[in-house]
Amino acid sequence: VSWASSAVFSCSSSLALAAALMPWGMTRSTITIARGATASIYKNTATKNGGGIYAAAALTISGALTVGSSTAANGNTATVNGGGRTPGTDKLIFRNVNFVADKNSMAFVYTVKSSFAKFITVENCTFNANGYSTVYGLYLRHAYDIVIKDTVVDGLYDIAYGQSAVTRLTAENVTATNVTYGFWMPYGSDLVFKNLDIQANDTGIYIYNNSGGTATIEDVTINAGHHAVVLEGRAAKTNTLVFNGTNNLVGGTDNIQLRPYQTVDATLKIVVNDAGITDADIVGADAKIGNVYYNTLEKALAAEGDTVTLVTDVTRASVTTGSKTIDQYTFYVDGVKVTPVEKDGKYYVAVPDIAAQHLDT
Repeated sequence: VSWASSAVFSCSSSLALAAALMPWGMTRSTITIARGATASIYKNTATKNGGGIYAAAALTISGALTVGSSTAANGNTATVNGGGRTPGTDKLIFRNVNFVADKNSMAFVYTVKSSFAKFITVENCTFNANGYSTVYGLYLRHAYDIVIKDTVVDGLYDIAYGQSAVTRLTAENVTATNVTYGFWMPYGSDLVFKNLDIQANDTGIYIYNNSGGTATIEDVTINAGHHAVVLEGRAAKTNTLVFNGTNNLVGGTDNIQLRPYQTVDATLKIVVNDAGITDADIVGADAKIGNVYYNTLEKALAAEGDTVTLVTDVTRASVTTGSKTIDQYTFYVDGVKVTPVEKDGKYYVAVPDIAAQHLDT
């Protein structure tokens, strides 16, 4: 059962949807699945041996549906196989679908590892864990261009979990209550979180910098039992977290945290365009240049900028001054200008409580 142009998918409750999205000959049709049945949906594609959601037509699963059974082959409600790296613009849309869990250790939308599933949208849906404790909304593995919007979530373990690379994910107008984690993105890049209201028992948004890139948070409310937002450096890459608009972040400890990982030489930056976020809200930053916070003093010194300001006490045996020479810095100790003293090719100033102004001349 399939289509050549676009299709609307409707069914009664207790549907297990296994969207394997493999090559198949199609005609335009409306598909109705009886109660308790399993629907395997196949889709044509331009590649002979591949599969995926990048052919000429889009699939919209729509209507006032309740999807409440996880009897698909791998125990998830909807499984998406992208079929490979072949480019395309075809879309898979879940719209007006009520997802209800019927067991633990399942996901409502699951992407097959290394299949590069892409252009998946969840819109105006509900995710209900139904009392189960380990249910995922989206379990993403090598996925691209993912959108979740206008959706209500209750009781999930994760709204979205990026088990491996997730590129260009947007979450907008999502309300979540009683979740363990909001968005857990160990390998995410180019992430947007906008107009969210999340009540999380542990952490609201967690981002590792394994993939580098930028995450933007705008007009979100997060009430978390632990940290509201964490940006963790686990790779020698640059990751930037941007706060826009007005954000209300309430965590049990450390609302916003930059967290270095062991001895990895990561560059973690937070750009704050939100007047309500102050130095005291950001834990783990050594210094800032204007409204840009850095995880270490060395990263700030190596960046371009007129003034480097310490936002916490920093103690170092030595500090590399980046691309500038020593005479391009002015040093202050307790507000008093001091002159570094040279000894054995190194320059020393009094410690502790050094505030350094990083000047171009």
